Amino acid sequence: MQSQSVSISRLNVQWPNYFMALLLGAVTGILIPELSDFLAPLGVIFIKVIKMLVIPMIFFSIANGILQLSKVDSMKRIALKTLVIFLGSMALTSIITLIISQLLNNSWGYYSVLPNYFQPTAQLPQLSDLADKIIPENPIAAMMHGEVMATVFFSCLLTAGIRSSGEKGKPLIDFLETSAMVVNQMIKLIMKLAPLGIFALAADNFANSNLVLISELTTLVGITWGLTALIMVAGFSTVLMCMKLSPGTFFRKMIAPQIMAFTAGSSSATLPVNMSVTENQLGVSKPISRFVLSLGSVINMNGLAINLTMIAVFASQIFNLHLTFDDYLLIIAISTVSAIGAAGIPGAFLLSLTLLLESLGIPLMVLAIIAAVAQLFEMSGTTLNITGDSLAAVIVAKWEGSLDEETYNR
Repeated sequence: MQSQSVSISRLNVQWPNYFMALLLGAVTGILIPELSDFLAPLGVIFIKVIKMLVIPMIFFSIANGILQLSKVDSMKRIALKTLVIFLGSMALTSIITLIISQLLNNSWGYYSVLPNYFQPTAQLPQLSDLADKIIPENPIAAMMHGEVMATVFFSCLLTAGIRSSGEKGKPLIDFLETSAMVVNQMIKLIMKLAPLGIFALAADNFANSNLVLISELTTLVGITWGLTALIMVAGFSTVLMCMKLSPGTFFRKMIAPQIMAFTAGSSSATLPVNMSVTENQLGVSKPISRFVLSLGSVINMNGLAINLTMIAVFASQIFNLHLTFDDYLLIIAISTVSAIGAAGIPGAFLLSLTLLLESLGIPLMVLAIIAAVAQLFEMSGTTLNITGDSLAAVIVAKWEGSLDEETYNR
């Protein structure tokens, strides 16, 4: 109990350090952009070290979590609830975004200059290719290449084999539990360098931002960020109040993961911090936290749903195209399911947007200006994503009657 209190205390004092690192990095990048050449490698190294441990953490966390869930015969129930929450929330987010974007359709501003071409460098996999993406021919090679969905599938399959092995599988269960603990300790050591990494990332992002283009797209970016904040604060708060939980307590404890997500623009890179806060401060048990958050880092992309929907409507109005009801249904469907197809792909935001615009018949030249400010959309979107992951974990734990509300309200 004492060690848990110490851990919670340390986490509580981390977010001011993260915030100061973000603020100082932004100021440094804007005022002294020349330093970005020196600071950028530090940020890259920090993210690479974290991502180095993401696959082991997801593998051991999901395997260990499912094995613990199976002891209370709740694995299928929790998995179903988690998927319903994630897919339902992304669809609802797209619908809300469509409604608000239509109400604001005269507030976009006027953009007279668009580049004449944009060539996407890759293509999203089709639905028929998802089996190849999820089921690895070589699970070890898949993990070496950072294929998250394949790692999740193999981890689930391995636990099914262990469960069917009875007592003979006990040594492997002990190995997975010990490995998960060791990986967590490694992450704790790395996260001591988080303020330095956040500072370097923020300085590089702001130093290399196209401030002129950003100013021209202020309306679009501002509306998107405002809508993201509205859904996160008003929407999530409503859900928490319906669950008879304090929204203020939830958001206060989520500050550190949110700052990390906003700076890194990666759900996977934020996973260690988010998992620690969800377990130690929000009172979610480790089996539920590790299963829900690991799965959420792959498929829960509410931020992507907002960004895709908002930009699709924006682009249609630039080219004076009138979207039909069928187009709106297509936007909702693609925004909801593209997260699965884009998981683990670098630049997933632009690739998913390419798929959506092509499906709607909107010229891809608009991507040339969106690409210049894509980082701004990914920063806000990732912040919403990881907050939604933790909220889903809290909801599932509450429904299962395993949420430690004393820890949550502390």
